[in-house]
Order: sequence, then structure tokens, then C-alpha cells
Amino acid sequence: MATPKGSFCDIIELAMEDNTKLILRETTVADDYNAAISGDFFTPLSQTWSYGLWQRISHRNLKNFIIQDDSEILGGFQLLQYPLPFKLSYLYIPHGPVLKKELSQAQENNLLGLLQKLTRESHAIFLRIDCWPKKLKTLPNKIWREAPDYTYHGAFFQPRFEWMLDLRQKKETLLAKMHPHCRYNIKLAEKKGVQIKKIVGTDLVNYFPIFYALMVETSRRDGFGLHPKDYYKSLFETGQNNIELFFAQYDEQYLAVDLIYYEGNVANWVFGGSSNSYRNLKSTFLLQWQSILSAQEKGYKYYTFGGAFNPEYPTLYTSYKGITDYKRNYGGLYLNYNAAYIFSPRPVLNYFYNLRRLLKNHF
Repeated sequence: MATPKGSFCDIIELAMEDNTKLILRETTVADDYNAAISGDFFTPLSQTWSYGLWQRISHRNLKNFIIQDDSEILGGFQLLQYPLPFKLSYLYIPHGPVLKKELSQAQENNLLGLLQKLTRESHAIFLRIDCWPKKLKTLPNKIWREAPDYTYHGAFFQPRFEWMLDLRQKKETLLAKMHPHCRYNIKLAEKKGVQIKKIVGTDLVNYFPIFYALMVETSRRDGFGLHPKDYYKSLFETGQNNIELFFAQYDEQYLAVDLIYYEGNVANWVFGGSSNSYRNLKSTFLLQWQSILSAQEKGYKYYTFGGAFNPEYPTLYTSYKGITDYKRNYGGLYLNYNAAYIFSPRPVLNYFYNLRRLLKNHF
């Protein structure tokens, strides 16, 4: 695909030259960026520096910015640029900007104005944001519109809702809060002799073929699409300090796999796959439970299961109902992100982009 018009160099120069009190400062220093997005709150994986490294290795165009005024750091964000046909592109700040505090109305207006300039200078069709954890009180407005429901169903957009488990509880308490069906299946898998194998460090790349084969088998069975193979492989090659694999085995056969991504105080269940064989052994339940216990033993505070269907928003993620039932078996709670908002300086092209997305979802 051709390179999108509008380089990030242009974007950065514009941001650095802005003369308002609120400025966006590009950074290439991991410690500076991590400090800007950290606080007494849950930091989404998609806004962490290590996630950005993975995206860069996967040939994504990405930059990191710090939001500050004359006196303090207010937050930060990772900005991704996704190519479209005909040298077009769109911008996305997944689960961000991350804001340490509520902004004043003037600060909000300045921040939104800077983001609008970034979008125009990149010649992007639109910019999509999902601010976290603070909301922007001035949204929506005539310029920034709330994203339509159907646009949430996309491989490149982060989920509005996730299922999360608080690990700051005793093992016995976690078990007690599970659905009885879940506890039964864990014991059944143990009784039947299912074994759990953990893979870490440089050994990860040797197990990539097994991992990917289970992912392909799962996608064909459950009818969902996968990213390109290299997207997963790059994580195995560059994320060895952040990820671990857990396999469920029986009779020397690999039945299921979980990939856990550790960042900050959160263990993220990022990918999971299972075989069509021996499904009666309920190996995925024991596997998930051992992944949870491992994260707790390492001292992580939270364990996220990824996107989930929330019955309070019945039009979103209806295809997630089945997997959400599985995730809720382990106890926990919803993590509700703020609504997504879109700024488009090229409304005609944005209309056709959305029309294509809508047709794709229905057909």
C-alpha cells in the first residue's frame, strides 16, 4: 500500500510550534512518556511504550506525545496512523489521550485544537480518540462527533468495554466468586490429567508455530478473522520481556494456549486459542485459572480478559456474547472506557469510509 500523504514530521513541527499555553511535545524517551501516562489509575495497554514498540515492529506509523502546560505534565498519548487506499489515512489514539487530571475548559479547547491541527496537517480523513480516564466535558460538539456504534466493530479499534479481575484478593476468594460451573470445569481438567506448561524468554519463538496453529484452528471454528501472521510473530520476537505463553497439554498434544502480556500493574489476556480435540476435558478453564494465579503470584493487581459485551449497551459487540459469558465465569467486573469521538476535516471521504464499514458489518 502506498505511503499516506502527510508525514509525522509535519505533524510534530506543527505541534511544537503551537504558541498556546497547552502544548504537545513529542518524546522518544520511554521513561518520560511512561511518567506522563502513569498515575493512580489503570493505564490501558494500548497507550504503553512497550505496546508502541510492538506496533512499530509491525510497521505501524506511530509517535508519542506529552501534554503539558507551563507548570505541569497533564498526560500523554500514542498516535497511530493507519494507511488507506489512494495514499489516504486515518489517525487513532487508542484509549487515549491519557489525562492525569480534569482539564479546564480552556485547556480542553486548546487540546482539541491541537489535535485538529495534527489531523489536518497529516491529510488524514479523520482522527478518533477514546480519552482515559478523564472525560472531555466539551464533547460532543459541532466539530467532534461521537463515533457511530457500527464503527466499534473493527480489528484496529480498541473495545469500549473489557472484563477485568481484581487480583488483590486471596486465591480462595477468587475461587468463591467464580461461577460453580467454572470451578467444576477446573477440577475436571485437573482430574483428567490436563497439564499446564509455561513458556518464557528466548524460548518463546520456538513455540510460535504451535501458538499460531491453535489461533488459526480457533478462528476457523468460531468464525473470526486474524491479523497477518507477522503481526503475532513480531510480538514473539520483540516482546520477550512482557509476554508469557501458557499451554494446556494432554497425551502429548497441545489443546489450548493463552498469551499473557504484562505491563505496569496489569496482566492482559491478549490472545487465546484452542484445539477441536478433547474439548470434553475443559482444558481452557484450567489454563485460564493457572494464568490468573501466575499473574497474582507475580504481584500484578489486575487481570484483563479483553473486549466484552455489556448488556447496558445492547447494540455494541453482540458477537461477543458467547466469549463474554466465558470470561464472566471467573468473576470480576466491567471496565467501561469513555465513548469514542471523531474529528473529520474531510467529511465526504469520511462518509464513504463509514459507508464501507457499515456495509462490511452487514454483509
